Amino acid sequence: MSQSCINIAIVEDHTVFRQALAATIESTQDMVVSWVAEDVDEGLRLLTESRPDILLVDLGLPSGSGMTLIHEARRCWGDTCISVVLTMTGNETHLFKAIRAGAKGYLFKSDDESNWLSALSTLANGGGLMHSRLARHVLSEREIKLDDLSRQLLDLLAAGYCLNEAAERLSLTSHEAATQVCRCYARIQESMPGLSARETELLVLLNQGYSFRQGAQRMSIQECTAKTLAARAYQKLGATNLQEALYAARREHLFR
Repeated sequence: MSQSCINIAIVEDHTVFRQALAATIESTQDMVVSWVAEDVDEGLRLLTESRPDILLVDLGLPSGSGMTLIHEARRCWGDTCISVVLTMTGNETHLFKAIRAGAKGYLFKSDDESNWLSALSTLANGGGLMHSRLARHVLSEREIKLDDLSRQLLDLLAAGYCLNEAAERLSLTSHEAATQVCRCYARIQESMPGLSARETELLVLLNQGYSFRQGAQRMSIQECTAKTLAARAYQKLGATNLQEALYAARREHLFR
């Protein structure tokens, strides 16, 4: 990012952690907290009013999934807003879904302040973060087309090397390796499989307000079949529920 001050938004319901993270960011000279929200609805309202450079979001909010915010950030602001998952465990399945939705990285809540700031600096400068379990998960996804350098880097990360160690073994700078990770994230998002005609038809009906039963009747299928189609669509869109799937489908202009 070319500007001198990086604007960061936080959507997190845990008060103590949220305040600690905000205070850490505000203690720097080149980062500022532009706004804070505690739930999905408040986050959506603020996100449409003001674009942060980095959006830090917890996926497990009491009012709904933070994935909705990641979808909306991508729809509203594209690549000019970097979505980052706040996580305790770094669950690779959840992170992979968030990446599919548009996230570019994550912050471990259990890390110390210096690690938070280092991660934010990496993300602000066009880099990405990836731990070993996530690297293994990405490598297991056969539809993702990786170039040779990306695959070599992920192989090293999957084997347990930290990013700096992997960069050294590949004769890259740390910044070059972090940028390569970000390119891997872009490949993940580009490789998202398309919806079938029937999956799209069902989502269009659900977006119009039909229930699963009503949608199934209009499509002349069983309700259980409609729910199976929806589950497949959720997976392809990187969503975990109907609300997230509809956000993602709107982002992909499936309802034109």
